[in-house]
Amino acid sequence: MGNRKTLLLIALFICATLGATAQVRRYINNDGRYQKRAAWQMQPRSKGLYSKTEGSGYVLTLEGGANYYYGDVEFPGLALFGGIPSDWASAHMSYYGKISFMMPVYNHLGVRINLTGGKLQANNFEYQSNPRSQKEFSSFFAEPSATVEYYPFSEVSKWFYIYAGLGFTYSYVDCSHFATVDGTFHKLSPTVPFGLGVNFPIAYNFRLGINLGCHQTLFDSYFSSLDGYPFKGPDGEVKGKQSRWADGYFTGGITLSYVFKEKTCKICRFMKYQ
Repeated sequence: MGNRKTLLLIALFICATLGATAQVRRYINNDGRYQKRAAWQMQPRSKGLYSKTEGSGYVLTLEGGANYYYGDVEFPGLALFGGIPSDWASAHMSYYGKISFMMPVYNHLGVRINLTGGKLQANNFEYQSNPRSQKEFSSFFAEPSATVEYYPFSEVSKWFYIYAGLGFTYSYVDCSHFATVDGTFHKLSPTVPFGLGVNFPIAYNFRLGINLGCHQTLFDSYFSSLDGYPFKGPDGEVKGKQSRWADGYFTGGITLSYVFKEKTCKICRFMKYQ
């Protein structure tokens, strides 16, 4: 009897490790009556949020990479489309980092709480040699946000997702515009982050991924901007009221995620009837 129990436990452990599920099937006995039996078979998880390791779907992620500012300090527009300047990398690109926690809510949907921070910078020196036409800024920012993620594929091996949400970006801006304003300012901007990404399992409950995003502010005013433009001149008048566009920045980074383990009994869950 002891050996039978040991073999049964080993068999259940192997099924749990392989991610098997139990299905109830009906068989006809010799006397013509139906009998219910639980049959084990391999079946992928139906929710793209969950991993092959039977994780709970709760995911902690660290992310880091490069960002690219776009807004009023660029001239004559988005540098990548308005003619790439020779110093575009040093003039418009910087770095960021992010920590986030994702919770599954329904089937292929998840809600992620994020805290993003880093540095933004830009200038238009490549296009303007006259100091009275030059604009420049650098800032350190922090952006708490909440996003909704959608995983369109059911296969657990495909971790592609898209996301969008809402946040607020606080910027400590050091700027110099048109040789008129020169100083540091505190700005707060409502922001819409959106983008896409993909993750790849690399070890038990760990994933490595790539994330591409855009963070678009909703207003561009003296009170709300990323670059300190529009600004107040020495006479107190707001300069640059007709801003061409609201500020924003692109991000591209590498993610490292940990999927928390399921705290309920795996074997008990496998034995559910379908």
